[in-house]
Amino acid sequence: MLNLKLKTKRLNLVSTSKELISAFLERKLTNYYDWFGDEKVNEFNSHGLFPQSQKELTDFFNRCENDKSLSSFMIIDKATNKHIGQCSLQRIDYINRSAEFAIVIGELDYHGKGIATECLQKLFEHGFLKLGLNRIWSGTSILNIGMQKVFEKCGFKQEGIYRQAQFLNGSLKDIICYALLRSEWDVHKVKEIENEK
Repeated sequence: MLNLKLKTKRLNLVSTSKELISAFLERKLTNYYDWFGDEKVNEFNSHGLFPQSQKELTDFFNRCENDKSLSSFMIIDKATNKHIGQCSLQRIDYINRSAEFAIVIGELDYHGKGIATECLQKLFEHGFLKLGLNRIWSGTSILNIGMQKVFEKCGFKQEGIYRQAQFLNGSLKDIICYALLRSEWDVHKVKEIENEK
């Protein structure tokens, strides 16, 4: 399989494959299997609900290589060549031209450093310009203030709330739904360029 590589100032986003994950594991450049057992990493998502076996994770890597509705990327820190997280466009619908954005920053040292924003901006470019998407959407826990700020900074519009849709820390929580259309992204990009002048 050809590895697709997207680049940002600080990151390489490399399409996920089991061979690549294996190479990073051998060189001790990833803690991938530990992330999904870490309460802090999974504080606002469902990844840590059930233990995942090596086979289940291998099945996921196989799906990354073969599922056309999933475009998953390893987030690699350019400075250290360390695998720090995963991001993806998933549930890609080529007829309705939409996809869901998802991200996990597995290395806690990288939380709050703008990694999610950088990944999202690069996946907008990939999704809108390369895949021909018109809408990229996502959702986050009402408690996940950091991710809400990322979505707003990147131009997402809040579309609604899934009420009591996530069981988290002993009670049901709302999920805030966001989306960005290609036309809104174009306007947001123009504003960013004007602000840089």
